[in-house]
Amino acid sequence: MRRLLGLIFIPLLFIFGGELIPCKVVRVIDGDTFKCVLKGKNRAIKVRLMGIDTLETHNRRKGIKQAKWFIGGLDTVLSFGKEAKRYAEKRVKGKTVYLEPSVKNKDPHGRMLAFVWLDEDRDEMLNELLVKEGLAFVYIIPPQVKYLKRLGEAQEEAYEERKGFWEFFKGR
Repeated sequence: MRRLLGLIFIPLLFIFGGELIPCKVVRVIDGDTFKCVLKGKNRAIKVRLMGIDTLETHNRRKGIKQAKWFIGGLDTVLSFGKEAKRYAEKRVKGKTVYLEPSVKNKDPHGRMLAFVWLDEDRDEMLNELLVKEGLAFVYIIPPQVKYLKRLGEAQEEAYEERKGFWEFFKGR
């Protein structure tokens, strides 16, 4: 299956080049993952927001690891994981977004890795908006460093303003 997805995505990158790929969001799985249908296609693909990570809603083991960093523990993690999902749903569900694929086309789970723009003019990036609201933190794995400065500044601002989960962060 992964090989088949690679055969689909790699030609798309050559076709669209540096251009954005329009995709209509049909389901938000969690704050940093959704399903969408590419223009002209009828099968949904999974997209993982590049450069960020949201708190958990599904993976209890990972949620328990995250819980040690927050006042309120696992309850805080799950609460803000759900809030990130609601925020993403509000912003993109049922709408066309514009995917900017990352250097590494997909993750080990076969999800397309992308920076997700809410408009073709690249005015608003969903990845950055989640960080600004304190609903996601910057999570960069080289060589995926595009927008690192932009995302880092958004995180610093959210941290300083104690937005979202930063209000409950123990590392202050």
